[in-house]
Order: sequence, then structure tokens, then C-alpha cells
Amino acid sequence: MLEIKDLTVGLVSENSTPILQGLTLTLRKGKTYILMGPNGSGKSTLARVLAGDPSFNITNGSVNFIGANLLNTDAPSRSLMGLFVAYQNPPYISGLNISSFLRRIYNKRQKTSLSPKEFGKLLDEKMALLNLPAEFKSRSFNEGFSGGERKKMEVLQILLLKPAMAILDEIDSGVDIDSLKTIISTMQNEQRALGQTLLYITHSTVLPKMLKPERIFVLKGGKIVAEDGINIVEKVERDGYDGL
Repeated sequence: MLEIKDLTVGLVSENSTPILQGLTLTLRKGKTYILMGPNGSGKSTLARVLAGDPSFNITNGSVNFIGANLLNTDAPSRSLMGLFVAYQNPPYISGLNISSFLRRIYNKRQKTSLSPKEFGKLLDEKMALLNLPAEFKSRSFNEGFSGGERKKMEVLQILLLKPAMAILDEIDSGVDIDSLKTIISTMQNEQRALGQTLLYITHSTVLPKMLKPERIFVLKGGKIVAEDGINIVEKVERDGYDGL
């Protein structure tokens, strides 16, 4: 599904040490993975690079996604290929109506033309899965939303767009335990139905215990320094990231 080889990345605006230093990672179709690591290790940088953020300069390496060279495509093309990144700090956009925005991207991705009424019914169904009030759809995108509500809005887009792979960057940050359980169960149901590949990014040991992923990778100093099953969480809790 996704194969990253020797990826080296730095900021375009700075002549400094690369943030990612020869990162290599392989994710298989339909599996759940976790990328852990301390703050500043490069986790969010990887997510943004895969999404096509132009702030970064790729100096080495390759990224293959579903048989195509991801680095040769722009951000909109990556989305249409089936890659979705749920950001750690989703922005709010004043004046951008949630329902109109989501209907537009839904119709674009699904290559259809649902009317506002037809899409409104679908949107109500998906919002109910996440315990999001139906009246939210008439508001501006993320404006006035809590951290947890913004994270649910990211997941709502995943439910509508049905990407082949979703990267969820710190979906557990700023989210209460009940909302986190709702997000995880909803994503697991969607994954079973569609065979999605899911990569969760976190610095916490709570999420891995809830997910029981196929594999856990630890990123530190821009490199994968360890990978294993759920038992790696015990090592992190016992010795910290410095112990790896």
C-alpha cells in the first residue's frame, strides 16, 4: 500500500539538519499501524510531507503509494488517489459552510452530483455515528469548535471520502476518553468495511493499547529507531523514549 525508502526531508526555508533522516517504512493494505515518538521527532513532518505540503524540501528517498510515485504528484492528486491526512491542529475557516464544503468534496471524490437535500441526509447519518449534532452542518468549518469536535470533523471527512489510506495525526490529543472511543470504534468499523490502511501518529502510550495495531514504529531524531508489536509500549512506559 505505502512504501517509503530512505526519505530525507528538511524545511524549504532553512538550511539546517534534515528533520527526517533516511526514514524507511512499509505499510500493508487493510492493516492498522502506529507511529510513536517524542515531541519534535518528525512524526507530523512525515504526515505533512505525505500530504504534499510544499513547506518541505525532499532531498532523498522515494514514496510509493498504490503502485505510483507519490512524490511526483501534487496535494489534490494525492487526495484523489485515496490518501487522507487528518491533521493534529485542524484549521477553522470562517464563512466556509460545513455542509456545502463537504458536499463539494464528496461529489468530487465520489464522482457524483448529490443535491443538497440528498447529501444532507447522508451527512446526518455520518454525523450521528460520531455523536456530532446535526445543526453543526450549518456552521462555518470548525469555527468555535472544541479540540475534540475538530478531530471528529476530520474523521467525518474520512467517512465521506472513503480513502484507501488515512493518516491520523494525534487524533487523541485534546479529546476526552468517550470521544476517543467513539472515534476509534467508528474508524475500525469503516476499516473492516473498506479494507483501509490506517496509520495513527501519537506520542502517548494510551492509543496503542486501545488499538492493538499490526505494528508499532518508534520515530526519534528523524529515524525509525525501533519497531515491534504491542510489547514495545511496555518498554516505552518503563524506560521512556530515551531507552530505545
